[in-house]
Amino acid sequence: MRAIYGLVALGLVAGLPSPASLIGPAPAEARAAEGQSTRGLYLELIRQARSDGKPRAALAFLDDFDRTYPGDVEAVVLRINCLLDLEAVTEAALLAERLPTGPRAAALGSEAVRGHVSAAQQDWRKAVRHYENAIKSKPADAYLLSALGYARIQAGSARQAIADLSAASELAPRSPVIRNNLMLAMLLGGDASGVRAMLQTITDDAERQEVDATLEAEARAIIERLANRAPAAARVTEQGDEA
Repeated sequence: MRAIYGLVALGLVAGLPSPASLIGPAPAEARAAEGQSTRGLYLELIRQARSDGKPRAALAFLDDFDRTYPGDVEAVVLRINCLLDLEAVTEAALLAERLPTGPRAAALGSEAVRGHVSAAQQDWRKAVRHYENAIKSKPADAYLLSALGYARIQAGSARQAIADLSAASELAPRSPVIRNNLMLAMLLGGDASGVRAMLQTITDDAERQEVDATLEAEARAIIERLANRAPAAARVTEQGDEA
């Protein structure tokens, strides 16, 4: 009996809790849990400020947050996003270079925000690589898939983008941004009839006409930019051959 009682008291019998779990966490553990809760609430407050269109207020909150939680990866990611909101691309890029790498950092948004920075710099191929890495951690994130699809469009891979954007549309069927990105990929990929069918699902006449005109204008701009890029690449190749 003593042996059995000893096992139960130590929590070693399968399915029984240990004494520590019965009396609650130790004071240090409680403080750590409270700190994590406070940290999470503060980050949520900062995210809300940014969502409300107040990136400068969010940055001020982040300055205060950093005094208590220096080097927090999620906070750095949030700061970079705020800087991009303010079109401070150079400063955002410098911060992005200092972010850690690896799966854990990617799960906290490091690769996604690097993709945003590359997109802001219009380095679309680099943006594609970062978004691909980000999606490994969050494969069901509709907006990451949409960002990847749009970067592929801008990089000249519209047909490949259709798969990403179709998946994003299934995950977030009510998002007009994802819908419009998908139609842009389809238009550039040669599926004009599919685009017309999707346009007819927009019930508001004014919105439908605006989306149609915007798609046509953006498609033309992308085609022209890619056409201009091709001769430039050819000239670089010729110069290399001559050397």
